[in-house]
Amino acid sequence: MEPSLTLGLDFQRGRIVGEIDGMAAVQQAAKLALEIPRYQHVILPDDYGSEVDTLRGKHRDLIRGELERLIAEALVQDDRIEGIEGFSLEFSGDEVLCRFTVVSAEGSFAIERRVRIGV
Repeated sequence: MEPSLTLGLDFQRGRIVGEIDGMAAVQQAAKLALEIPRYQHVILPDDYGSEVDTLRGKHRDLIRGELERLIAEALVQDDRIEGIEGFSLEFSGDEVLCRFTVVSAEGSFAIERRVRIGV
């Protein structure tokens, strides 16, 4: 497997904090792919990012059916990520909490992501 050495990002402070590789690099890549909206930044390719924001204001049944697909689609663009499993949703007000496990070449790791669904 090729190394995945990349810059480490401190999301809290908005800074680069050195270099990361392996599992840490895959976890950071997954976080970025889910947080960055697709088609919103001209410097990024059209297959990068997430389209979960397109579900805002939609009926919960549609969200329940589409959210897992949109998240998996955003993540598998990275060759190191093989897919997701154990996907669950918890609706609360105008948000939904998604929990799932990312399966990657470096191993598996859990992610929780809140998605705003209200208008």
